[in-house]
Amino acid sequence: MTSTPTSPARQHAYDAARFTELVESASTGDWARPSPIAEWTALDIVKHLVEWPREFLKGAGIDLPALDVEDDPAAAWTQHVADIQAIVDDPAGRVLSNPHTGNKPVDEAIDQFYTADLWMHSWDSPRHSAASWTWARSAARPRWRPWSRSSRRCATAANSVPPWPSPPTPPRRTN
Repeated sequence: MTSTPTSPARQHAYDAARFTELVESASTGDWARPSPIAEWTALDIVKHLVEWPREFLKGAGIDLPALDVEDDPAAAWTQHVADIQAIVDDPAGRVLSNPHTGNKPVDEAIDQFYTADLWMHSWDSPRHSAASWTWARSAARPRWRPWSRSSRRCATAANSVPPWPSPPTPPRRTN
Protein backbone atom coordinates (compact mmCIF):
# COMPACT_ATOMS: atom_id res chain seq x y z
CA MET A 1 0.00 0.00 0.00
CA THR A 2 1.34 3.45 -0.87
CA SER A 3 1.15 6.39 1.49
CA THR A 4 -1.52 9.02 1.07
CA PRO A 5 -0.36 12.37 -0.34
CA THR A 6 -0.26 15.02 2.40
CA SER A 7 -0.45 18.34 0.58
CA PRO A 8 -2.77 19.79 -2.07
CA ALA A 9 0.11 19.75 -4.58
CA ARG A 10 0.98 16.11 -3.91
CA GLN A 11 -2.69 15.05 -3.91
CA HIS A 12 -3.31 16.75 -7.24
CA ALA A 13 -0.18 15.27 -8.79
CA TYR A 14 -1.22 11.81 -7.63
CA ASP A 15 -4.88 11.98 -8.70
CA ALA A 16 -4.10 13.78 -11.97
CA ALA A 17 -1.54 11.11 -12.86
CA ARG A 18 -4.13 8.38 -12.30
CA PHE A 19 -6.73 10.20 -14.43
CA THR A 20 -4.09 10.92 -17.09
CA GLU A 21 -3.56 7.17 -17.41
CA LEU A 22 -7.25 6.84 -18.19
CA VAL A 23 -7.23 9.72 -20.69
CA GLU A 24 -4.18 8.32 -22.46
CA SER A 25 -5.71 4.85 -22.63
CA ALA A 26 -8.83 6.12 -24.41
CA SER A 27 -9.16 5.25 -28.07
CA THR A 28 -10.83 7.60 -30.54
CA GLY A 29 -14.07 5.65 -30.20
CA ASP A 30 -14.01 5.79 -26.39
CA TRP A 31 -14.69 9.54 -26.29
CA ALA A 32 -18.27 9.11 -27.52
CA ARG A 33 -19.11 6.27 -25.13
CA PRO A 34 -21.73 7.05 -22.47
CA SER A 35 -20.65 7.58 -18.88
CA PRO A 36 -22.59 6.69 -15.72
CA ILE A 37 -23.66 10.35 -15.56
CA ALA A 38 -26.90 10.64 -17.53
CA GLU A 39 -26.42 12.15 -20.98
CA TRP A 40 -22.63 12.52 -20.53
CA THR A 41 -19.92 10.89 -22.60
CA ALA A 42 -16.28 10.26 -21.79
CA LEU A 43 -15.47 13.49 -23.62
CA ASP A 44 -17.99 15.37 -21.46
CA ILE A 45 -16.20 14.22 -18.31
CA VAL A 46 -12.84 15.52 -19.51
CA LYS A 47 -14.47 18.71 -20.75
CA HIS A 48 -16.12 19.22 -17.34
CA LEU A 49 -12.85 18.66 -15.49
CA VAL A 50 -11.01 21.11 -17.75
CA GLU A 51 -13.62 23.86 -18.02
CA TRP A 52 -15.20 24.43 -14.60
CA PRO A 53 -11.97 24.86 -12.60
CA ARG A 54 -10.75 27.49 -15.03
CA GLU A 55 -13.91 29.51 -14.33
CA PHE A 56 -13.75 28.76 -10.58
CA LEU A 57 -10.14 30.02 -10.34
CA LYS A 58 -11.16 33.47 -11.54
CA GLY A 59 -12.24 33.91 -7.91
CA ALA A 60 -8.51 33.94 -7.06
CA GLY A 61 -7.65 36.32 -9.89
CA ILE A 62 -6.33 33.47 -12.00
CA ASP A 63 -7.39 33.66 -15.65
CA LEU A 64 -6.34 30.50 -17.46
CA PRO A 65 -6.92 30.36 -21.23
CA ALA A 66 -9.67 28.16 -22.62
CA LEU A 67 -8.58 24.80 -24.00
CA ASP A 68 -10.12 22.97 -26.97
CA VAL A 69 -11.06 19.66 -25.36
CA GLU A 70 -13.18 18.51 -28.30
CA ASP A 71 -10.36 18.89 -30.82
CA ASP A 72 -7.78 16.95 -28.79
CA PRO A 73 -8.95 15.74 -25.37
CA ALA A 74 -5.59 14.27 -24.38
CA ALA A 75 -3.62 17.41 -25.29
CA ALA A 76 -6.12 19.67 -23.52
CA TRP A 77 -6.01 17.42 -20.46
CA THR A 78 -2.20 17.44 -20.38
CA GLN A 79 -2.09 21.25 -20.55
CA HIS A 80 -4.82 21.57 -17.93
CA VAL A 81 -2.98 19.30 -15.49
CA ALA A 82 0.21 21.36 -15.94
CA ASP A 83 -1.73 24.61 -15.36
CA ILE A 84 -3.38 23.38 -12.16
CA GLN A 85 -0.21 21.75 -10.86
CA ALA A 86 1.69 25.02 -11.30
CA ILE A 87 -0.90 26.77 -9.10
CA VAL A 88 -0.90 24.19 -6.31
CA ASP A 89 2.92 23.96 -6.42
CA ASP A 90 3.18 27.73 -5.90
CA PRO A 91 -0.09 29.21 -4.62
CA ALA A 92 1.73 32.51 -3.96
CA GLY A 93 -0.58 33.41 -1.08
CA ARG A 94 -3.59 33.75 -3.37
CA VAL A 95 -7.05 33.36 -1.86
CA LEU A 96 -10.04 32.11 -3.81
CA SER A 97 -13.23 34.02 -3.01
CA ASN A 98 -16.56 32.52 -3.93
CA PRO A 99 -20.02 33.33 -2.55
CA HIS A 100 -20.80 29.60 -2.23
CA THR A 101 -17.53 28.39 -0.72
CA GLY A 102 -16.20 31.45 1.10
CA ASN A 103 -12.58 32.52 1.11
CA LYS A 104 -9.92 29.81 1.03
CA PRO A 105 -6.26 29.67 0.10
CA VAL A 106 -6.29 28.76 -3.59
CA ASP A 107 -4.40 25.49 -3.15
CA GLU A 108 -6.85 24.36 -0.45
CA ALA A 109 -9.84 25.34 -2.63
CA ILE A 110 -8.40 23.40 -5.56
CA ASP A 111 -7.85 20.39 -3.32
CA GLN A 112 -11.27 20.49 -1.70
CA PHE A 113 -13.35 21.11 -4.81
CA TYR A 114 -11.42 20.34 -7.99
CA THR A 115 -9.04 17.55 -6.99
CA ALA A 116 -11.87 15.79 -5.17
CA ASP A 117 -14.03 16.11 -8.30
CA LEU A 118 -11.17 14.78 -10.43
CA TRP A 119 -10.79 11.83 -8.09
CA MET A 120 -14.51 11.04 -8.22
CA HIS A 121 -14.72 11.29 -12.01
CA SER A 122 -11.87 8.80 -12.21
CA TRP A 123 -14.56 6.28 -11.31
CA ASP A 124 -16.68 7.29 -14.31
CA SER A 125 -13.89 7.00 -16.84
CA PRO A 126 -12.96 3.31 -16.51
CA ARG A 127 -16.62 2.47 -16.97
CA HIS A 128 -16.47 3.82 -20.53
CA SER A 129 -12.93 2.88 -21.54
CA ALA A 130 -10.79 -0.22 -21.58
CA ALA A 131 -9.07 0.79 -18.32
CA SER A 132 -10.12 -0.68 -15.02
CA TRP A 133 -9.52 0.78 -11.60
CA THR A 134 -10.98 0.24 -8.17
CA TRP A 135 -10.83 2.30 -4.98
CA ALA A 136 -10.14 1.18 -1.43
CA ARG A 137 -12.92 2.25 0.92
CA SER A 138 -10.39 3.74 3.38
CA ALA A 139 -9.02 6.05 0.68
CA ALA A 140 -12.51 7.02 -0.44
CA ARG A 141 -13.90 8.17 2.89
CA PRO A 142 -11.96 11.44 3.31
CA ARG A 143 -12.60 12.49 -0.30
CA TRP A 144 -16.18 11.32 -0.52
CA ARG A 145 -17.62 12.70 2.72
CA PRO A 146 -17.62 16.43 1.84
CA TRP A 147 -18.95 15.79 -1.66
CA SER A 148 -21.80 13.56 -0.62
CA ARG A 149 -23.10 16.42 1.53
CA SER A 150 -22.35 19.34 -0.76
CA SER A 151 -22.43 18.30 -4.43
CA ARG A 152 -25.28 20.69 -5.19
CA ARG A 153 -23.53 23.65 -3.57
CA CYS A 154 -20.23 22.81 -5.26
CA ALA A 155 -21.81 22.34 -8.67
CA THR A 156 -23.46 25.74 -8.35
CA ALA A 157 -20.27 27.33 -7.06
CA ALA A 158 -18.28 26.00 -9.97
CA ASN A 159 -20.78 27.18 -12.57
CA SER A 160 -20.87 23.60 -13.73
CA VAL A 161 -23.61 21.42 -15.07
CA PRO A 162 -26.55 20.61 -12.81
CA PRO A 163 -25.61 18.34 -9.89
CA TRP A 164 -25.91 14.60 -10.19
CA PRO A 165 -27.11 12.09 -7.61
CA SER A 166 -24.45 10.63 -5.33
CA PRO A 167 -23.98 6.86 -5.30
CA PRO A 168 -25.10 5.27 -2.03
CA THR A 169 -21.58 4.15 -1.04
CA PRO A 170 -18.12 5.26 -2.13
CA PRO A 171 -16.50 3.31 -4.96
CA ARG A 172 -13.46 1.17 -4.08
CA ARG A 173 -10.01 2.62 -4.76
CA THR A 174 -6.82 0.60 -4.60
CA ASN A 175 -3.37 2.08 -4.95
